[in-house]
Amino acid sequence: MVENFGSYLKHERELRGVPLEEISGTTKIHIRFLRALEENSFDELPGEVFIKGYIRSYANTIGSDVEEMLNIYKES
Repeated sequence: MVENFGSYLKHERELRGVPLEEISGTTKIHIRFLRALEENSFDELPGEVFIKGYIRSYANTIGSDVEEMLNIYKES
């Protein structure tokens, strides 16, 4: 069991063997923001609309279910 949403993201990414650099290159999201997501540091991100967009792009890139990931985020 993961301790928070950021840990969940990182766990899902590592399970699929996708490096952060690949997500950044594919999504054009700065790696600093991707790290903030995985560190559960949402205060370092530009806002709720961006966070949800980043999660969508992240999920698509690693091949995860977008809606499931967004629901887990909302519940966290």
